[in-house]
Amino acid sequence: MVPPGVRGQIAPNWHYTHLHDHVLPALLQAGVTQAQLDTMLVDNPRRYFGPAKP
Repeated sequence: MVPPGVRGQIAPNWHYTHLHDHVLPALLQAGVTQAQLDTMLVDNPRRYFGPAKP
């Protein structure tokens, strides 16, 4: 939590959909492939939070 008004100063564009509305399209435009995004956003979290392998 941050004090009221501080978030607007340090992250003026922040909102719940910022990642999907701005960051991901910018990455795609910069040349990151959809497969790379899938690895970052789906495969890696699944592996990290999934069951431990013996």
